[in-house]
Parts: sequence; structure tokens; C-alpha cells
Amino acid sequence: MPGAQVLAPSDPKERLEVSVSIRRGARTALQTRVGKLAAGNRSAGFMSREQFAKEHGADPSDLGMVRKFAAKHGLVVAQEYAARRTVILSGTVEQFGDAFSVQLQQCAASGKTYRGRTGAIQIPQELDGIIEAVMGLDNRPQAKPHFRIRSNGNGNKKQASATASVSWRVVHSGC
Repeated sequence: MPGAQVLAPSDPKERLEVSVSIRRGARTALQTRVGKLAAGNRSAGFMSREQFAKEHGADPSDLGMVRKFAAKHGLVVAQEYAARRTVILSGTVEQFGDAFSVQLQQCAASGKTYRGRTGAIQIPQELDGIIEAVMGLDNRPQAKPHFRIRSNGNGNKKQASATASVSWRVVHSGC
């Protein structure tokens, strides 16, 4: 982050979870399908979530390779989602640092502290092209809220006099 300062190395025993994104199955087939749909060609028909997950989710062998990598570095597979192409790994700062060849450090910027990293994330050769992203090694703020309050004096009488619609209601049942 701009103006960030490294305060100290992260606690090597601190536990964290990291999301690993795996490549999509049948990527070219999906791109072709989307291209046809974008051009107005609906001949491919509807695809259920189950069909989509089976055809375009993570390949079981890719997931197996990530599990093997995790075990080699003492990381635990906390959750695995083939359809979402995501594996969530759990471990310590030290284990993730060794697994991905990064240094995790406590940093400060704009009055806030966070865990950051130095160095590029290294993916082993056998997982090159299989792992597409590693997210969660650092916990620096990624986005800022941008709230805007609408003023009442905007000149739109119809909008100003309209009542808000109710999107929920409470139903009480007997005890």
C-alpha cells in the first residue's frame, strides 16, 4: 500500500486460511458456448448447475495435486469446492511462507495495521497452470465503502413524496 511501513515479521504461529483458485475444466468449450450466447445463438440450450459444475469445475486430478502440495507443507485442506474451483487451506504464517516462498510481515499504513507480504508468490512447477490465484496471504484492506446520502431537496417531487416499498414483513405464529 502507498506509504506503508513494515513493523515486524508476522507471528510465525499465527493461523490463517488462504483460498486457492484452480483452473477451470473445459475452458475453450465454455468460451465457445459464451461466444455463441453473446451472439444470440441459443442452440446450446440450458445448462443446469450440476452440468456446469461437472463440465467446467475443477478437475479431480488438479484438486488431488493441490491436496498433495498442502500435505507436503503441513497445510490442512479446510474446504474444497470443485464447482467453484476453490480449495481453502489452513495453516500458520510459517507454513504458508515456506509453501509459497513469501515473507509475511505486520505493516502499517494510514493508521491501520495489516499482514502484508514481500516477494512474489511462488507456485511449484507441477502446479504451474493449475493454480490461478492465491488469496488471503495478506489481509490488507482491499476496498473502501463509498456511501452517498441522497439529499431531500433534489427537486424531484414525485420521488420525494414516494413511500418506500416494504421488502419484508414479520409473521407471528401462536406460541
